[in-house]
Amino acid sequence: GGYGSSAVGDPANPRRFFFFFDRGPNADALDKDSKIFAIPDYAPSIGHFEIGRSGKVKLLQKIVLKRPDGNPLTGLPNPAGYGATGEKAVDLAGNLLPNDRYGLDSEGLAIAKDGSFWVSDEYGPHIVHFSRAGVELERISPKGLQTDGRKLPAVLAKCRPNRGMEGLAITPDGQTLVGIMQSTLNNPSRKEAVNQTLTRIVAFNLADGSSKQFLYRQNGNGFSNSEIRAVDSHRFLVNERDGGFAGA
Repeated sequence: GGYGSSAVGDPANPRRFFFFFDRGPNADALDKDSKIFAIPDYAPSIGHFEIGRSGKVKLLQKIVLKRPDGNPLTGLPNPAGYGATGEKAVDLAGNLLPNDRYGLDSEGLAIAKDGSFWVSDEYGPHIVHFSRAGVELERISPKGLQTDGRKLPAVLAKCRPNRGMEGLAITPDGQTLVGIMQSTLNNPSRKEAVNQTLTRIVAFNLADGSSKQFLYRQNGNGFSNSEIRAVDSHRFLVNERDGGFAGA
């Protein structure tokens, strides 16, 4: 529920950086398809920080992510047709919570040259453009979702629940968004998926809306990609995690 989903330097000031919230405090329910949301109206936010000369870190601003109408969005799952992954949200008492068309399971963060933000998400999966004030400007999702405008490749809608697009970067020239899926897809279906290591990197051209996909082979079955950063327009660093390492 705290800052930690992503961190990126402030291109305008080397002593400043942005930290990113996840979708809020949540836990698995007894029903395997349900998640308990402790704070249902929690809104994912971006924190702008500065490292002082003494080394002390100071929070300069908290940017709450908002719907296009300016009201805060939530971390609750999307409804059918807008990026639903099958997860049901319940409160601490077990009551079913409403879905949020603008809900985000926020993960990756990138900053454009104009200071606006691009965010990747694990529901749709979505890539969402926010103004400097945190207001949603554009939501880019796989084909087949009831969203207007530009699209991501349709196959990405087969992502596993809570394993959508994790890391997000923008190339130094500012022309291409590069996102990496956390895990393998349920493709063609959850029962029929046999691939255990091949994940996808998606390059989205911001000017014309075209996209390309590249395969990234993980170092072991069932690993998770956590972050991606652009070295240049053709080389990237990937942070890959072995979920079993701590207990090995």
